[in-house]
Amino acid sequence: MTLRSTWTALIRAGAITCPFLSLYLLAAVYVRCFGCRLPGDTMWHERLEFSLSCAMSDSPLLLLGAGPVALNVASLVAGHRKVYGTTRQPQRIFQLAQAKIEPVVMPLPSTEIIAPLASGADVLVSFPPDGATDAVLAPSCNLARSLVYISSTRVYGSYQGQIDNTTPVDWQEPSAQQRLNAETVWRAAGATILRVAGIYGPHSGLLKRLQDGTYKITDDSYRIISRIHIADLAEIILALLERGQTSRTYVCADLHPSSQLEVVEWLCQHLALPLPAEQGEESSEEEVAAEQQQQQQPEQGKQQHRKPTTEQRATVSHKVRNDRLVDSGGLLSDLGITLRYPTYKEGYIDCLQSGNSCQS
Repeated sequence: MTLRSTWTALIRAGAITCPFLSLYLLAAVYVRCFGCRLPGDTMWHERLEFSLSCAMSDSPLLLLGAGPVALNVASLVAGHRKVYGTTRQPQRIFQLAQAKIEPVVMPLPSTEIIAPLASGADVLVSFPPDGATDAVLAPSCNLARSLVYISSTRVYGSYQGQIDNTTPVDWQEPSAQQRLNAETVWRAAGATILRVAGIYGPHSGLLKRLQDGTYKITDDSYRIISRIHIADLAEIILALLERGQTSRTYVCADLHPSSQLEVVEWLCQHLALPLPAEQGEESSEEEVAAEQQQQQQPEQGKQQHRKPTTEQRATVSHKVRNDRLVDSGGLLSDLGITLRYPTYKEGYIDCLQSGNSCQS
């Protein structure tokens, strides 16, 4: 890439009209064109590179399904690229337009609508499988520049332990079969398959449920799972789209699998909230009054929040199945991406600081 072609791309992206953005991206131009690092940490350097590649792409972005993941991806490129988003609900037209996405209302899957939009475009498929739509739309995307299909780690069914890109899926698990069938259809069309762990991010509900007292600890709370912040997922998806057709399959998660109970305990500590009750436990009026009185006491007079005993943990955990520790090292290495939120702690700190609620 030459300096002149990079400068031209920045002008086309509108960056030069914004002095701050111009300085930001011109620093990336210097890095890209002269092959040297600027002062600062590695993550800053990588994000300059990533921002430059996003701004320079000429290909339209077609979102087949415009849910939270697709909207986050669109937010990274809106205003620099043409973005189309499909929806079955006409009432969402205004929401998509506000996000700088050209709405494509499609009550039923239509190859006539999708084929011309997909030709030469980067296509993200994020709608859930229904057993029919994937088979109709996938052939319409055979001329796409790149294609990413969002799947789920649920395709591993009852598998327990560490999961990576080579782990066999579970075709015998009924809940996995429809998703695996959809993967097969999109893989044949040239898609990169991204099997994503539990997604969390702003505007979800775990913090709210903890604060309003509706969250309950269940057997599933003890299960070790992996998760990924939606902002990190969006950057990973965009990086995959920038690479073009690969037909590869990756798993995607952050770097710290943990139980939901660990997350809840950490949040309760940071929010100064009592640990929620086990599901099925009921508090009497006397217990509620005692808890309220305790909260009004000076800090040194308070008793410790209730925590499950070791015996309770052992009793519950031996019943729990399907612990999944997703290893996305292969994906991150291939893309050269450093996660902004490598563990739930960084992700939830961001939520707490921004005043939003998050859920995994």
